Amino acid sequence: MSRIIQTTLIAGSVAAVAIYAFVAKNSDPGEWVQIAARQDIAERLPPSIPVPALEPSIETSPRAAATIEERRLDRQSIGAALTAIEPPAKPFPDILAAFRNAALPSDEAKLQLLSALSYCSNARHSAEIARNQRAAGNTAGQDELMIESLDKQHIAQARYCFSVSQADYLIRLQILQTAAEAGNKDAMLFFYEVGPAGTWDEAEVNARGEDRLAAWHATAAAFLRTAAQADKASARTTDALNTLVLLFRTPECCVDPQDGTADPFARQRDDAKAYAYALAWAELLRLRHPKRYEFYIEQTLRPIAKNISSADQETAARRARELLQQFGANP
Repeated sequence: MSRIIQTTLIAGSVAAVAIYAFVAKNSDPGEWVQIAARQDIAERLPPSIPVPALEPSIETSPRAAATIEERRLDRQSIGAALTAIEPPAKPFPDILAAFRNAALPSDEAKLQLLSALSYCSNARHSAEIARNQRAAGNTAGQDELMIESLDKQHIAQARYCFSVSQADYLIRLQILQTAAEAGNKDAMLFFYEVGPAGTWDEAEVNARGEDRLAAWHATAAAFLRTAAQADKASARTTDALNTLVLLFRTPECCVDPQDGTADPFARQRDDAKAYAYALAWAELLRLRHPKRYEFYIEQTLRPIAKNISSADQETAARRARELLQQFGANP
């Protein structure tokens, strides 16, 4: 996984594989597992991007849905499904077969499939991480506990996810985009975090090509803008604004031509847009959390401002005031 992809994941509240070891060293035993669960989430690409079409018979299994209380495709349920770290109730091929054989999809069944695919995605790098930890000599104390957990996760991943393909991960994209296009604001909010390839795997992201990545970026931005305006300065609004900043902001690090690392969204970055969203987000933050507001000014606003002209800053400030008026906040 490239450093630019890792940074995108971390910034977008989706922790990258590279932080597993760091978390293990800087937290209580076992905490790294929960943080690592946010590694890799996914969603469907825009209609203009060719992805494997869902067969008419691909639906959700009522048998699986009947085992627990029905859930809805809301923020809490989608988030839990996409950050799954526990193995599914049965191997993925069985879950997929039930999904395809069902007559009509239910939210519960969609969530079960999302959870199974997300577990398989989140756990698939376990063996590599454990191997790297051993090679680095990190085999004592909390490092040893982490490696043991990674080994167990690798064994479970092999058992439950042995047949998962990249085409299967694209089903996550289809489920979430379908929900977003039907007006589900929570699905819109998660669209960016799940990545343009159904996963944030570097090779799979790069394989999408410039046109597909550009289309995914545009769709993600449109969904986030809609989600931000859905409620009056709600938690969804602030999350959407913050993600829009990440979507348009030029990364400060991790682009290194010498090792082939590049920003796959270089053509879509726009620091002036990022600054407008950041100003609006900062104002909402100031009204609720003054201390965090000061930190945000130093860590985010000032660095972005250095990349744009004074004229662009003024234009961004006007746009931020317009956004705040739309949200019912006092600019």
